[in-house]
Amino acid sequence: MVTIRINTPQSAMKQFLHGLWTFAVLSLGSIATAQTWPDRPVRVIVASVPGGTIDVSVRTLTTKLAERFKQPFVIDNRGGAGGIIAAEAVAASTGDGYTLLGGSIADQVINVFIRRNSNQALRYDPDRDFIPVALIERGGNVLVAHPSLPANTIPELITLAKAKPGTISFGSGGVGQTTHLSGELFKKAAGIDLLHVPYRGNAPAAADLLAGTVKLLFESPVSAEQNVRAGKVKALAVTTQTRLPGLPEVPTFVEFGLPDVVVTPYILLLAPTGTPPAVVQALNKATIEIMTGPDSRAAARALLGWSTPAWSPAQVKEFIATDRKRWESVIMGSNIRSD
Repeated sequence: MVTIRINTPQSAMKQFLHGLWTFAVLSLGSIATAQTWPDRPVRVIVASVPGGTIDVSVRTLTTKLAERFKQPFVIDNRGGAGGIIAAEAVAASTGDGYTLLGGSIADQVINVFIRRNSNQALRYDPDRDFIPVALIERGGNVLVAHPSLPANTIPELITLAKAKPGTISFGSGGVGQTTHLSGELFKKAAGIDLLHVPYRGNAPAAADLLAGTVKLLFESPVSAEQNVRAGKVKALAVTTQTRLPGLPEVPTFVEFGLPDVVVTPYILLLAPTGTPPAVVQALNKATIEIMTGPDSRAAARALLGWSTPAWSPAQVKEFIATDRKRWESVIMGSNIRSD
């Protein structure tokens, strides 16, 4: 016998009241979580070695988060593999608000495509395993050259590269890093061939640029500014849409008629899936207020093109999804892979 249940007005009312009760319980639980979290130290696993761009940005934030929430925010540096080591650790952790990821475009976007081979496939899924909490900062890269390179502008560099295809070297922090992808976009847009020399991080690449071992390097303005000011390298262009307040004399690639050479690396605060929404919202609000406030370190970085959009977690998630589509086209179209 098959029993068919007909929703009478009374049973429908019971279902409605049950749903309302469930919503109220969840809401009260979320409010309670917001009021009690954190009641112990929060660990922030950072996808960078100490002193790296991501590390400096996350420490700027967590120092203030600790003051605001009256609990330590403990940095756990796990650099290497383009952020994969740190991301895997956070993806495998409990979503209780006490483990966070200081990540970037690398672990959330780029590695999805450059690690596409089965033997190097990611052991985490950015969409499935993470909740975007806030965009801590986003900025740009600057193309710097060794003083011995006989080119002082982008047009001069393009002319030189076309006369000597494949002989002018540019370093990067590694395959798939934005310092590498900036060069690939430039090569494609300008119709030139440059020799890519990947390093294990931006620091050794910068050291070899100063020594003249490589002639070009895309790097963070925060890292490049001191050497540019000292005359140890010359800045040719920046990958932002507009000029940087801290390097106003350096033109953009857009100004040279290369609108596709726009690269804006960014640093993210993420939480493992399951983290209470109230915690996510509290961290999002605090991050925006801290990173757009009068803090001197954040303000100094803003002069060099780093800024914090006042985006909600949902807006950050949408931004990442859009950016992923763009880089999929670039990486797959250029057949860039990490093996």
